[in-house]
Order: sequence, then structure tokens, then C-alpha cells
Amino acid sequence: MASEHKHRKSTAKRRDDEGGLGDLYANVMPMAEGLSALNDKNYAPAAAAARVASLANAAQNALDAGFAPTPFGPSHPDLTRDSGESEPYVRNPNLAVKTHTNTHGREVVLKANSMHAYLAKGFINSKAVEFLVDTGATNVSIPYRIADFLGLIPIGRAQKAQTANGVASIYETRVEHLTLGDIEFHNIRASINLGDKSDQILLGMSVLKELEIQLKDGMLWLRQKN
Repeated sequence: MASEHKHRKSTAKRRDDEGGLGDLYANVMPMAEGLSALNDKNYAPAAAAARVASLANAAQNALDAGFAPTPFGPSHPDLTRDSGESEPYVRNPNLAVKTHTNTHGREVVLKANSMHAYLAKGFINSKAVEFLVDTGATNVSIPYRIADFLGLIPIGRAQKAQTANGVASIYETRVEHLTLGDIEFHNIRASINLGDKSDQILLGMSVLKELEIQLKDGMLWLRQKN
């Protein structure tokens, strides 16, 4: 039972660290615990069957509530914050990126999330990914596990680079095809970050330099000239 107690304690800490998303993680985290129980023969052996059955039921409740797993991690439903705020908490308000075409070219408009970050669904080599717009990133930066999922090939030797999270080992790579809405890019310089365990790809300057950028009132315009 010691291992179960330790696991449950770390789960509770993760709930607290989310700052008010306890109701969500009350459903989501049992799914992770259920996977641990199924894959760890030493996990609560005295009550394994009952525990797994309970977690399976909780997992179904989470799915019914709108939680959906992705290749990179959880995709959270929109929830109202526990603090009583009327506005819903939306981690990524740009799941459906619309493109506007005018005489100046194609443009997409992204809305900031509650943390003032610009996340957007896009595609790399026809596979769905999530971008985080980052003008401080030199290249498109891809966490290793996502690069592996996309089938990207590291080029040369690993190098050390300074990132927002400290010094990291990275490989250079090339992205054949990247899309954001109907804006397309080809043969993009990118990096595979071995130390990045996040679920987002940083949309850095190797792409952003090709666009006109305008920021106003929590909205970000990205325009590709004709």
C-alpha cells in the first residue's frame, strides 16, 4: 500500500499546482492512475482488482465529461474556474483556425488564452499538432517525443542551446510541410529539443519571419503576403 499512498500524494500535489482545476483532475488523474495500476504488477496488490475497476469507472466518467486523450497528452474540456468566475477557462481557444483572404494576402487571427499565450491547432506533414507562438524562439522547436511521432529525422550531432527552461540538447531538422489555417510553409528549419517534455511546438522565427505580425487587445494577426 505504500506505493499507492506515494502515487496518490503526488497526484494530489499536481491537482494543487493547477491552481483551481481540481474538479477536472478529479476525473482526469484517475485515468493516469488506472494506467499505472494496469502496468505495474506491484501496484496495491491486495486490492488491485477493485482499484482497477474503480479507476476504469472514473475514466469513463472523465470521457463522458469531455476529456479526450491525444498522442501528446490530455486535451481538456472547457471548464468554469473553481473561483466562481463567469468566464470559462479555455486552454486553447484556437482549435479551429480560420483563414481570411483579402487583397493583402492570407491572414489568421488568434485569440489569447487565459494565460495570455497564443496556442493554435495546426499541422506538420499532415499530422495534427498544437503550436505555441513564440517570437523568442529562433526556429520552430519540437519536443523529442512529438518529433518522433511526426517521423522527423535529426540532422548532425546534438548541440547545446539556451532555451527559456535553461540549456538543452537539440538536433537540427527540417519540416517538409507546416500549415496554420490555410497558410502553408515548406522546407522549414526546425529543432528537436531533447529536454522539452511539453505538449506544444514552439512556432518560432523560422516561420514568423515570413509573416506580418500585429498584436492588439488580446488578439494576434498573422498575415502572409501575396
